[in-house]
Amino acid sequence: MFTVTSTDIHLQLLNCSCPEKLLKNGQVATKTIVGAVEKSDLTVVGTCFNEFENGGGITAAVLLLESHVIVHTWPDRKNTVVVDISVCNYSQNNAHKAKELQQILVDIFSPQKTIAFTTFSPVLTEDLEYKKEGYDVGNFLDIEDLLMEKKSPFQDIKVVKTRNLGNVLILDNIFQTSERDEFFYHEPLVHVPLITHPNPSEVLIIGGGDGGSAEEVLKHPSVGKCIMVELDGEVFRAANQYLNKIHKNVFQNDRLKFIIKDGFDFLKGYENKFDIIILDLTDPIGKSIPLYSGQFYQILKKHLKPGGLVSLHMGIITHDPQQSASIFKTLKNVFEVVKPYLSYVPLYGGMMIFGLCGSSVNLLSSDGIDGMIEKRDIENLKLFNGKFYRSMFALPNYVKDVLGVGA
Repeated sequence: MFTVTSTDIHLQLLNCSCPEKLLKNGQVATKTIVGAVEKSDLTVVGTCFNEFENGGGITAAVLLLESHVIVHTWPDRKNTVVVDISVCNYSQNNAHKAKELQQILVDIFSPQKTIAFTTFSPVLTEDLEYKKEGYDVGNFLDIEDLLMEKKSPFQDIKVVKTRNLGNVLILDNIFQTSERDEFFYHEPLVHVPLITHPNPSEVLIIGGGDGGSAEEVLKHPSVGKCIMVELDGEVFRAANQYLNKIHKNVFQNDRLKFIIKDGFDFLKGYENKFDIIILDLTDPIGKSIPLYSGQFYQILKKHLKPGGLVSLHMGIITHDPQQSASIFKTLKNVFEVVKPYLSYVPLYGGMMIFGLCGSSVNLLSSDGIDGMIEKRDIENLKLFNGKFYRSMFALPNYVKDVLGVGA
């Protein structure tokens, strides 16, 4: 699990109105930066600076126990100042200190305009086994702000504001969903089973604390009851406050019953059955591993009504084909029919593979899907239509090879 990250902030401060000596005098600038660092409760271990000829500005570097701060000034270019702040979060999270230092320096240099870029990146060490996170690849986001950060009893939770994807939910330093591209994941996960089923009325969602799956489920007027079981109430609270563009206030919908509980424990103590069960889970790491087991799938099967369907993701097959194949094999050992299907999810940087499972699965034609969408008056679909539905089940040859399915 990634417990080591770095927070990196890049500032461009334009048309600064601070005293001129801060832009030209290396000793004054360095002393000022050191004072700002100490005020933000970071630790100075060394300094150096260079003054450029003819008052052309300075470069000052402050070495921190946590990492470093570097300031470049250009008094001859409209008093521009560029600041780079980097802190590591090894024994404790120093991100809030970096943000505090950012604000102190902005106040000191007093720019007319501030441009800020923030990234939170994993730092690989010999003690960390990256493969246990699922993949040996990673993506980067251009982060503008850290909106919230909290450690729950189950995981580290962050919501960040990004330049291109809006607010993004991050759990244990793994991207979960974003305001801009959530439909690439939620629409295939939800509408494939609900459209395939002739008349879904009772739906269970296990996981999905961001509310995106529930919002898609309740677009179907035939659904009279949707139960959502989320392990971590802190995820729900973060989503409720920061991810409104994803859940669209679905938590206030009378048809949704929201339960904070482990999904495994919930089903073991629940007697009723469902038309559709949706597993909107994190990757099979740590707390989620039991929910990818044959034992759990057997429990799901017992809670399906006749003709009932289960949908779930089976990982990013382009990143970790062995994981996808393992989940598929486990499902095949439980359900009579498992139909794999694909959708690209930009936030995850690869092709996600899903599974549609049941005692029988009768896929509809393209026209049949479009007709069902019109009949149920389902609106605001950004991805899903008849042709797309059919295309998701058209597997490339390499996917067939990975899963061991015929032509």
